[in-house]
Amino acid sequence: MKKKIIYYTQVYYLDSALEYIQVASKDFDFHVYIEITPHALKANIFNIDADLTEYPLVIPVESVVKKWDIEYISTYLKNCKSCQFLNFSSPKSLDVDSLLRATKSIAGLYKLHADFVHLDDFSMRQIGMLPFFLLKKNSLILDVHDPKPHTGEKDIKKVIFSKILYKLTSKYLCLSEYSTNILKGILVGKKVYTIKFLPCSVYQNFIKKDSEIKKEYITFIGRISPYKGINLFIDAIKNIKDDSVKFMIAGKQIVGFDLSKEIPDNMPNLVVREKHLSNEEFVDIVQRSVLVVCPYLDATQSGVVMTAHALGCPVVVTPVGALPEYVDEGKNGIVSDDMSSEKLLESINKGLKEFNHLNQSLDDTLWTNYAASNLKVMHTLYS
Repeated sequence: MKKKIIYYTQVYYLDSALEYIQVASKDFDFHVYIEITPHALKANIFNIDADLTEYPLVIPVESVVKKWDIEYISTYLKNCKSCQFLNFSSPKSLDVDSLLRATKSIAGLYKLHADFVHLDDFSMRQIGMLPFFLLKKNSLILDVHDPKPHTGEKDIKKVIFSKILYKLTSKYLCLSEYSTNILKGILVGKKVYTIKFLPCSVYQNFIKKDSEIKKEYITFIGRISPYKGINLFIDAIKNIKDDSVKFMIAGKQIVGFDLSKEIPDNMPNLVVREKHLSNEEFVDIVQRSVLVVCPYLDATQSGVVMTAHALGCPVVVTPVGALPEYVDEGKNGIVSDDMSSEKLLESINKGLKEFNHLNQSLDDTLWTNYAASNLKVMHTLYS
């Protein structure tokens, strides 16, 4: 008999979670809960116009896929035993309403009598579910996306809650060997497994049909934050003197970071789109890119890298965190030798020269091997 699994994820992780769900739900009885909030309606792969206060606590996914125009997720969920949104309609994560909703959800979760409860990382709204986690502590699995906070992004509330969950969790899952090694150092003697990030194929649903795409940019795309190495990128590309090469910086900067102060005046070939990017805009920019550059100063894994892979765009990454684990050198990208702008520039120039050899597809050998490894891990994890 198949093991019954409650898999609890969040909209913010849905692009990668769908890949996991699609594989795991074929071999296990998967009951998926997706935490949704007002902020998440426009996050990750969603662009939903809805008032969550008009919906119940538990929303069956099939009841809203057409109304919310998110039918593209259905193919990933078709083998699940059940799939529903857990509706936290308050914008605040720690107010009375959120705590009550979390507490009310416990009865439904408990009635499933799942063999394992698998949390795709955690959110502050789960604090009200602690009694349920305590009951299931011998079968609680926790994904840890970032074993240590990124530079400038430490949240003391999350640190405290993570320590509580660590006390209750029986097994842990990381998305790279890099993260696994860090977590094993923090949680000595605990069972920590590695599952590999796969290309986020859901973004292929946002490709513009029948439109001519001209590849012309070397691109930095994504959230603009100190640890993302935007200064390193600018220092590298300002030394490319070829007027035919265009550059782009696209994404929303975090509060307190002023991108305009970092950009020299004499860069006429640089296009800056400082804004929240819709899925269609994100995909269109990646498709128009010769290279996507991720010059991160610290990192675990990267959704930008995996989206670029899914869209067939080669990447240039710095040798930090797990980024090298997700680059098949010379086939789908290049890893810079070090963290200097000089070496990053060398890697970008190498990528420009080898572009015709940097085409990849989702059946790339690296991803085939990773997918096979993932399935083995799942069977160990749920045993």
